[in-house]
Amino acid sequence: MPIINRIDGWLSGASTGTAGTTERVTEATAQVKVSSYSLVCFPGNSGTIYFGGSAVATNGIDSGYAAGDEFVVPVRTSKNFHELQEVYFRVDTTGDGFDFVAALA
Repeated sequence: MPIINRIDGWLSGASTGTAGTTERVTEATAQVKVSSYSLVCFPGNSGTIYFGGSAVATNGIDSGYAAGDEFVVPVRTSKNFHELQEVYFRVDTTGDGFDFVAALA
């Protein structure tokens, strides 16, 4: 369950996962427009986290992230925003998680 804060044009929070379950980075199902975002794996994670679309598996974007790794998505050139509610994750180990920060579009 993510913890989310909105302050002065920024969205930040943290989320943990359950092994074998595909979960949204944010709980939102409504559109969450952001210009860019970063996901930073907790330094104490013991497994791998995979980020991607709704069908993310253990072969998600860039083959997974370990403890302390960061996944950075820059500003899009094809349109003015990313839709954060469309980013999902899976964890190898229940309780592993990440912090995130995003610039609202």
